Amino acid sequence: MSLDDTSRARKETVIRLLTAIAERDRESASRCLSDDATWWVPQSAGKLLGRPIKGRQNVLDLLCGESHYEVGTMKWEPHQVLSDENFVVVHCTLRATTRGGRDYENHYALLYRFDDLLVSESWEYTDTAYAVSRFAG
Repeated sequence: MSLDDTSRARKETVIRLLTAIAERDRESASRCLSDDATWWVPQSAGKLLGRPIKGRQNVLDLLCGESHYEVGTMKWEPHQVLSDENFVVVHCTLRATTRGGRDYENHYALLYRFDDLLVSESWEYTDTAYAVSRFAG
């Protein structure tokens, strides 16, 4: 596979992963992750969730487990998807309705490291203070 083909395939994997997260599709998300995947939530969220989250099943529990959002309302809007060597970066917006009925719109930068065509590590950057304010009440 050429470098351009690999880059394109990795970008497609990231979009499939975001779609699977929005749809709470654990099986599809699983196909995007390596067995030893590691997920770095933002530092402030790490106080509640632990940091890092290691192993495919634990990462899937985070991504596709119990959600703060109403089922069927999550929608990722990728603005840029950039690839360099074995990394893909996505600048995106997540829109949803919280389980409390509040509108949610937050902006993310997601950095993914790949081993071959699977996500092996991810760093999540977002406004956690905003998120907490939307989930409260």
